[in-house]
Amino acid sequence: ADVYAARVSLRGDALDPAGIVVASGPAAQRAPKVTFDGSDFVVAWEDHRGGAADVYAARVSSAGVVLDRGGVAVATGAGHQGAPAVASDGAQVLVAWEHEDDGRFALRAARWAPGGRVLDDPPLALPFGGGSQRSPVAVWNVSAYRYSAPAL
Repeated sequence: ADVYAARVSLRGDALDPAGIVVASGPAAQRAPKVTFDGSDFVVAWEDHRGGAADVYAARVSSAGVVLDRGGVAVATGAGHQGAPAVASDGAQVLVAWEHEDDGRFALRAARWAPGGRVLDDPPLALPFGGGSQRSPVAVWNVSAYRYSAPAL
């Protein structure tokens, strides 16, 4: 599956009836999430181009132009990095995801700067309670990023 986006006017009219192709390829791209960083939309998704799941992101301008063709790698490497979540403080974006290591899932995150640059390499380990954590959700609450995930 490919990742498509579409802009919608304040009146609810579809501005991109055919959709905007954000990511495509022979391997699966899934679980897209979108936020707005004050200048561009940022779309993050789970991408299987390397076999296992990795997290990629791309900016889409307010005019509907994909600025990062092919996406920017946010989380790659051994194991599963998937099910991204995104939140923005109006400038930077936090991209969080589930990371599998030795059969357990933990939460990881990286900040994304305006212009499409990943700021945290290696990624941030997000502290959370015991057990595995999957499918994170992220928000900005005016002073800090907050995240949640079910503990399994």
